[in-house]
Amino acid sequence: GNGLRLTASYGTAFKAPTFNQLYDPFVGNPAIRPEKSESIELALRGKEEWGKWDVRAYRTDVDDLIIFQPPTYQAANINRARIRGLETEISTRTGWGELALNATLLDPRDVETDKLLPRRARRSLRLDADRAFGPLRLGAEWLVQGHRYDDPANTVRMGGYGLANLRAQYDLGKYWFLRARADNILDKEYETAATYNSLGRRYFVTLGYQAR
Repeated sequence: GNGLRLTASYGTAFKAPTFNQLYDPFVGNPAIRPEKSESIELALRGKEEWGKWDVRAYRTDVDDLIIFQPPTYQAANINRARIRGLETEISTRTGWGELALNATLLDPRDVETDKLLPRRARRSLRLDADRAFGPLRLGAEWLVQGHRYDDPANTVRMGGYGLANLRAQYDLGKYWFLRARADNILDKEYETAATYNSLGRRYFVTLGYQAR
């Protein structure tokens, strides 16, 4: 039936730098420090006759956040970073199929400079649609990302983009399935790191086994 659920959580984390971040001959920095963070989250979830929804607000404080600093892209630390976010998800099942919407608002900042953290979009949205035809399941995905900056000084701006993806799965029996996926079907040119174009249209086919 209908109902609301409110939860709160708190956690800490430790992230050591990778071998490449420490010793890579081009971007490594032996003086890099590990990340330490603490997070709090408040979530409200509901279940209605038409489907489910949830809203999550969170904040993460990070000491010594590891980034790659332009123009050399050597590993470096941001002394104090704060990431505040609001995320909502809505899903429903109709006679046509299943629909799900996920939207995120993010405020990722360097506390000392008040600049946005590099390579993090402040706004994102994802829409999924799926429908089953017996053993065949078809799905589509639309992903939208807002603009972001490549550098801590926020001088190199990368535009936002939208991607459309398709997927299909066919159950061959009780355990085996055939899965196909087409990503970036509109062959959109976009960047998540300056001067590095992401992959264009691409296809994947998988034959899989799943114990049930």
